[in-house]
Amino acid sequence: VLGFLYQEGLRDPRLSVHHLERSLEVKPDDPHALTWLVIALSLVGRNEEMSAAGDRLMEVDPLTPMSRAVAGYARQVRGDLLGALADMELAYRGSPKGSPASAFLALSLALAGRRDESLALLRDDFSSAAEDTHSFIAHMLRAALEGDEEGMRRIMTDDLRAKAERDLQLSFYITTFSALAGLRGESLGWLRKPVEGGFGNYPWLAEHDPWLSPYRDDPEFSSLFEEVKEAWESRGRGVESA
Repeated sequence: VLGFLYQEGLRDPRLSVHHLERSLEVKPDDPHALTWLVIALSLVGRNEEMSAAGDRLMEVDPLTPMSRAVAGYARQVRGDLLGALADMELAYRGSPKGSPASAFLALSLALAGRRDESLALLRDDFSSAAEDTHSFIAHMLRAALEGDEEGMRRIMTDDLRAKAERDLQLSFYITTFSALAGLRGESLGWLRKPVEGGFGNYPWLAEHDPWLSPYRDDPEFSSLFEEVKEAWESRGRGVESA
């Protein structure tokens, strides 16, 4: 049931938050529900509650690498890129090469401005073709860091495009990677998808994502940012329940 709620949350995170919170009322120390709640809260912009859920996850499941990575993700979304990096490094130490922790550490390194280290990790851990979501993220990030526009388009198969169009988090990754590569049109096009789907983390868009900073004065981007801001403020600046 929780897996279904998570998958549905990538399409409608507000509904997912509601059901995951009800689940945690019954079983408050469930690390799986806490993990998915952190992600769902990040998508709707309820960042204070997201941080609290990440902290709780570390209290109940501090040794699982993926839980550590999710706690780092919560820091990242709040703009604490160095704190996030420390968590991602711990998660990576307990994980095999090419795991989700590898992809998230590479992303964290890149966001913190350590591009060479990020690229070295991506080249070492992801030498085979993208086969799942985290390896897709890794390959797309590598192409963006290398400025390989053709590589980014080649990675985006029809199947992955269809999946990303149904997944708010994945479509946002493509948005920000396209911005990193300087692909304004692609970034703008992909940003529309999560905004239309209910993405509501205005602080990440407006303040924390370093790769979107060149476009914050762009009228078309600003218009979408304003849509997100209005939705975020209407929900009590990301604090009130959906």
